[in-house]
Amino acid sequence: MITIVTLDGPAGVGKTTLATRLADLLGIAYLDTGAMFRSVAFAFGDGAWERPVDQLVPELNRLDFDLEGIGKNSELLLNGYPLSPQIRTEEVGLWASHLGRIPVVRDFLRRNQQAIGRMTSLVAE
Repeated sequence: MITIVTLDGPAGVGKTTLATRLADLLGIAYLDTGAMFRSVAFAFGDGAWERPVDQLVPELNRLDFDLEGIGKNSELLLNGYPLSPQIRTEEVGLWASHLGRIPVVRDFLRRNQQAIGRMTSLVAE
């Protein structure tokens, strides 16, 4: 049986710490959904949110997310590769915020999160 735990809340309240500790305790994967938004933003680059939706959709469909590992050692992969540490920059965070307002981007990432959740137990932040 697959177990999925989700945590939500404002920035800076300890969600990541709680999520990784809980995933470690339960012996299941940790999924950082924010990293998914940031990785799409990093892959698409500055100004991607200004592109027409009909250009974004084919680009989104070329992206494939996977999740490996347990707890704090979980690793999110994009097209088979670990995410770049550059996704954590303030600039990429701003890009992700812009892209996150686009319904097709949110829908794409939600479908990918659900697909990961069908494959493995996880704690999602």
